[in-house]
Amino acid sequence: MKIKLDKEEVANLYNSGMSHRKIAKVLGTCGSVIARFTLKHNIKARPFHRSRIHLNKEQVASMYESGMTMEKVGEVLGVSKTLVYNFMKENNIPTRKARRYNLNKEQVASMYESGITMEKIAEALDVSENTIQLFIKKHNIKSLKSFRLNKE
Repeated sequence: MKIKLDKEEVANLYNSGMSHRKIAKVLGTCGSVIARFTLKHNIKARPFHRSRIHLNKEQVASMYESGMTMEKVGEVLGVSKTLVYNFMKENNIPTRKARRYNLNKEQVASMYESGITMEKIAEALDVSENTIQLFIKKHNIKSLKSFRLNKE
């Protein structure tokens, strides 16, 4: 069933601040239909705002330079880490280089194969558990459990 949309009604709803998705819900259709309708009928688009949240360059830079992660900065400011990253990039706030770890494959393999958890290995080597997970996967290190399963 095709829905007949009224240009004036759609324009009024859109100009009142409603999104395409909200207008679609009110009129019983989907957002993409409303978006195409506004384009087809030359309903002037509102200005695009990247974010309604205004971040302070000095504050973000200070928090990050103090050692906070982008995720933690975002958490404190109530925004996503992606928004913090994009904000920093747009405002030329330098980012820290990712730490490179010189992990010993034999040491990690020995620990993991003996049944030590990734969490405990990470603690012992002062790295994140994610770093250990990636290292084990990259070097195709099997756990003691894997060896037992392959023998049976």
